[in-house]
Amino acid sequence: MMTWNYRVFKQMFHGESLFSIHETYYEDDKKVMAVTDSPSSPYGDTKKEIKRDLEMMLEAFNKPTLKWDAWEGKK
Repeated sequence: MMTWNYRVFKQMFHGESLFSIHETYYEDDKKVMAVTDSPSSPYGDTKKEIKRDLEMMLEAFNKPTLKWDAWEGKK
């Protein structure tokens, strides 16, 4: 069964660190299998759903930051 959550990614751009939040999908063994190309924006059909999506994004800050360059090479 595939699972997902939001994760913070760090990317280097012209010597500067850039951070973004992406939907990140995992295989059963918790190995990253897919990441959205574009950063995520909160969404939902109601204000309550958007608030929950933002809360899920905030949870990403409690997990280690992933390096975009390390993931990008696995596509």
